Amino acid sequence: MRLTSLLRPRPAVDEDTRQLLHDVLSVYGDGEERLTLWTLLDRIADARPDTYDGWTSWTLRDALRPHGIGPVENDGRDAEGNPRVEIGVSRAAVADVIRRIR
Repeated sequence: MRLTSLLRPRPAVDEDTRQLLHDVLSVYGDGEERLTLWTLLDRIADARPDTYDGWTSWTLRDALRPHGIGPVENDGRDAEGNPRVEIGVSRAAVADVIRRIR
């Protein structure tokens, strides 16, 4: 964690934001530690279409960003074992924010 992130004021957390964070955390499957914004959006929109209809991956990114949650790049492997870069949102980052705002 960077020192500047400790100095930055944390945004206020309303009920809609709390619900979003819980919705995002709830769509991670067993063993999934990182998901792309597109996958997260597809899953939360499937679970609650009335809430997330019309959202884009940018909308989701912008809603998570003030809380320090964003896509992180890491090296991964495809199904054949070839190296590839994966960009995703960490389950741990979402869980940490939920713990912090309780």
